[in-house]
Amino acid sequence: MSRLFPTCKETSRLLTRTIDGRLSWWERLQMRLHISVCRNCSIFERQLQQMARWLGLWKEEENGLPEEARRRMQEKLEQKGK
Repeated sequence: MSRLFPTCKETSRLLTRTIDGRLSWWERLQMRLHISVCRNCSIFERQLQQMARWLGLWKEEENGLPEEARRRMQEKLEQKGK
């Protein structure tokens, strides 16, 4: 992809690569230029960002209970032990 303005297909590939790793400054510039004028790719970018946030939440859950839930459970156990 040596031209300045990538196609939607090329932009979608760049967008998905941003989740897995980093883009070069040139690839990022190309992607940003395309997204700035393409409504469909802009929507796709927002959808990918939302999915990444959701996956991040799932990842936290895999690591165990959130701190607040752990604290509430500890309090309940202490109350029952008294």
